Amino acid sequence: MKILTITSNDLGISWGPAIHYLELWNEVVEHSDFEVVGISPSWTKKETIVQSSFKLKSIQIPDLRGVRQIIYDSKVFYYLILNHKKYDLIYIRLSHWHLLQTIFFLVNKKKFVLEINGLAKEDSISSKKSFIYSYIVKLQEKWLVENAQLNICVSSGIENTLKKRYKKIINTITIANGVATSFFRKNYNKKNTSSQLKVGYVGTFTSWDGAADISKLARYFPNIDFIMVGHGDLKAEIQESAPENVIFTGKLDYSQLPEFYASIDAAIVLYEFERHRNVKVSSLKTLEYVASSLPIFSTNINGQEFIQENDFGLLLEEEGNLVESFDKFISSLDNYKNSYKFLDYNLVDVFGWKKTALKTIQAIKKLEL
Repeated sequence: MKILTITSNDLGISWGPAIHYLELWNEVVEHSDFEVVGISPSWTKKETIVQSSFKLKSIQIPDLRGVRQIIYDSKVFYYLILNHKKYDLIYIRLSHWHLLQTIFFLVNKKKFVLEINGLAKEDSISSKKSFIYSYIVKLQEKWLVENAQLNICVSSGIENTLKKRYKKIINTITIANGVATSFFRKNYNKKNTSSQLKVGYVGTFTSWDGAADISKLARYFPNIDFIMVGHGDLKAEIQESAPENVIFTGKLDYSQLPEFYASIDAAIVLYEFERHRNVKVSSLKTLEYVASSLPIFSTNINGQEFIQENDFGLLLEEEGNLVESFDKFISSLDNYKNSYKFLDYNLVDVFGWKKTALKTIQAIKKLEL
């Protein structure tokens, strides 16, 4: 089977979409006889964060925020017109803008699979896009979801929301994200040798990932170093008001993250409650923390429950006090670390990308092509 897989995310940026796309399809080609060809945009002109073991076509587009996805959509549309007959199946990772691609499938009747990592409609509104833009995003999401031969959701929360929202939806399943094998290695040389506790955060500094709250929290715990890794629109604002015990490293290469995790004592990721009421998250960041056997302080939203259920860490309740909850978390770090030692299952088998790939392969093979 020859599959064309399309992503709208720049694979040179160390972020969740690039990690998911590259890790998943590398595992798929390793564990199947599928011939996979990928298409992705590049506005950074950087090499992919993980080397692809499948053929990958990078489409160069100008770094013009607000229109780069529209430009990319038009180029993918042109590619599909010229090349769609080469492929048995087209696999699309849902993003904000697929207007011309949607028109192509509407007219051509080519079979496709849709991978859904978030709700485009909600993401568009949360990103404060215009009414017209959000309306188009909503319409294309509806058509794609209702006409895909298979919808693959990364969480049951997304699957349930889609089934309630779109009555014509038919074949929809949930296959959770995975985490790369490199994060499960235990023998990194770099460790925290200082007497000061180090709590790490890796993210994109947006309003919904709680990066600003971490900076505020640090004021109450001056004897803890909060290491902030990443970049994003709010980084400069957060950095300007942060106390001295918040350390901003900037971006780290994806390959450097396992060693970074080995150098810290605990990890933190906070979420906005309102944004996640109807969506169950499948956080790659959290899975990397778990694979690295780190105690985790997070928010009690759909998708993060397993942290507390496995005693990997503590979840902040919606009405809870951030400072008091974090203080309780810090006082129990040894208990959370011990929880990883006495698991009755293998972390790699439960959380690795191989599991995700095998389920994806199985789902595709069941399709009538």
